[in-house]
Amino acid sequence: MCLRRLLFFVFLFLFGFGCPAMFAQQPLFDSLIIRHYSYGEYKAGSGNYCGVAAPDGMLYFGNSEGILSYDGLDWKLYKVAEQYGATALYLRGERLYFGGYNVAGYITFDPQGRAIIHPFEYFNHIAEEPGDFWQIVETPEGLYFQSYKDIYLLKPDGKFYQLGVHNAHIFQTHDFILASDFTGQLWRIEDRQAAPWLVLPGIDDDAVYAVVPLTANRDLLFTGMYGAFVLDHANQTITPWQVPVNAELIKYDVYHALPYQDSLIVCTTEKNGFYVFNKKGQKKIIPLRQLPRLGMREILIDKHQQIWITSGDGIYHIRAEEYAYPDNFKPAVKIKGISSELGPLTQIKKIFEPKYLVIDFTTPGFEQTELEYSVWLEGYDDDWTPWKQTNRKEYTSLGHGDYVFHVKARTRDGQYEIAPATLAFGVALPLYKRPGIIALILFMMGLLTFMLLRLRYLELKKAHADLEVKVNERTAQLRDEREKLKVLNEELSTANAELDNFVYRSSHDLMAPLKSLRGLMNVTRLETKDKTINEYIDMMEASVLRLERFINHIMEYSINAKSESIHTNTDLEVVLNEILEELSHFDKRNKIYIGLDLQHTQLTTDPKRLKIILSNLLTNAIKYHNTEQPSPTIRVVSYKKGHELYISVQDNGHGIAPEHLEKIFDMFYRASETSEGSGLGLYIVQDTAKKLGGRIEVESQPGQGCTFTLVLPE
Repeated sequence: MCLRRLLFFVFLFLFGFGCPAMFAQQPLFDSLIIRHYSYGEYKAGSGNYCGVAAPDGMLYFGNSEGILSYDGLDWKLYKVAEQYGATALYLRGERLYFGGYNVAGYITFDPQGRAIIHPFEYFNHIAEEPGDFWQIVETPEGLYFQSYKDIYLLKPDGKFYQLGVHNAHIFQTHDFILASDFTGQLWRIEDRQAAPWLVLPGIDDDAVYAVVPLTANRDLLFTGMYGAFVLDHANQTITPWQVPVNAELIKYDVYHALPYQDSLIVCTTEKNGFYVFNKKGQKKIIPLRQLPRLGMREILIDKHQQIWITSGDGIYHIRAEEYAYPDNFKPAVKIKGISSELGPLTQIKKIFEPKYLVIDFTTPGFEQTELEYSVWLEGYDDDWTPWKQTNRKEYTSLGHGDYVFHVKARTRDGQYEIAPATLAFGVALPLYKRPGIIALILFMMGLLTFMLLRLRYLELKKAHADLEVKVNERTAQLRDEREKLKVLNEELSTANAELDNFVYRSSHDLMAPLKSLRGLMNVTRLETKDKTINEYIDMMEASVLRLERFINHIMEYSINAKSESIHTNTDLEVVLNEILEELSHFDKRNKIYIGLDLQHTQLTTDPKRLKIILSNLLTNAIKYHNTEQPSPTIRVVSYKKGHELYISVQDNGHGIAPEHLEKIFDMFYRASETSEGSGLGLYIVQDTAKKLGGRIEVESQPGQGCTFTLVLPE
């Protein structure tokens, strides 16, 4: 035995036989390892209430969200109710009994370790809800479930009985159940009957929270606020425990207490953390500074005498760095599961040739850092692997066959070996790799292919016949429709020709009277000097000019629509001069400077249509120009870019608002009701540009003018 372990037992021996001088100089455990498990590690609620240890070393804790299990490696949460956790636990055989808020029942585990919840329906049908269950105690009569509303006895036949004791805690002591309510009254429960027994002296607002055997006939009763009392069963008396440590317990309020290693008592308090003292009450040894002073709850002592404490902020684990293993504790390695690239495997007798296989194992009752493992896979490994501190083994490229996995464990110092575990499994060839299956698949694929081809042939044959009938029917319909369309086209052509002739002749017929009217107005203007009459004549002339422009637009649209383009060599400068000459009579013409910047003048196009476009653009530039500004200007610019000729008409007039730019080329569109013109000019410009194979682009800034650009192919 190593020196540390020897020292540990020397300290324990001295403490157990009462050596106050030694306690005053040296704590009992001077080499403790204390670990705190928070809710961030076990992934559940922060509040924990109680705990139980299973014979195989598994630990279970009542948590605010359910039941936590710990196997030394991983935490797992089992939900027992939708909204509430578990406040009481008791393990009997294969069943883990639990109690929570208005719910109680038990859990069993299937061979794969999955939990099956069995709630008791009884508590759904009683008149008064039980509230939280805090204790579960076993006797030969059955299981007692304690809540502050009542105490319930579950008999072995599955029937429940209510005992009618309220606001009380229960304890197994000697051959009966001891109940303690919050008036100081003790009750003796036997044969489903609860009878008042003894009274805690001087107490009317507290109850017993823990019972610890002191001698064969005496128990220690730990109350919450009044310290410990000695219950003498032989004399049926209760007296205060007259020891120094009791003053500490009265001051800091006891929550829970348990016997520890025969001669010790461990205790949690509401206000000052964790205590350890002997059964003579001689000298407190702790609180440990690593533990919180507040929020400590129930204590659990596991199978090799390590201490676990539940609390409001997690779970605390206290163990000596070196300790002996009890003779009655027989730990064993547990294989947790086997998984592959497909995830966890539940059927392991035949695993279809995985890419990799992972086997997880642990030893309940031991922390991961305490042990090391060695494994051997029969059928794959030649011998046991070296000892390693790992809880997982991965295999790749396992061929088909039968395997047996062995894993054993020992403490890291090699002094204590743990019972090994074995898992047998088989790896099978996938179906698609088996020769018989491959042949069958090929045959079925061939048969299916033949059937599909035959079916497709019959479908195509039928479809061909149906299509031929439909084609003949459709051909006849198209022939009839083509004849009808031909007649309609002829009628439409005749109507369009007549309409074009009507528009052209009407326009000419209208122009003659308008020109005569203009002549008469000029004669009248010369023969009269009356200022008012001349103003009326000017207004009449403006209206006649607008009507002439509208008629000209109609004639231009008609010419553009019905005549073919005749492209000839055209001189741009000549066309512009002709237009400017025709616009010389405009009122604003003499107030605007018109400049030509023609880098390219020769082009091949339809000169009539070119003149229509430029005439409309220049007319609009003059008509809508701002002649009140210092330098009203219009510039005509031409240049080549790539294989296109650009002719721009630029002005520094009013410009066009952005909301009108997208609509100015629409037929009959005018920016406002007060705008002059018919709304046909720019529509004709765009339509004519398309006839020439070109396009019109526009840029404008309100108040700065606008630029219309005609882009023609070379």
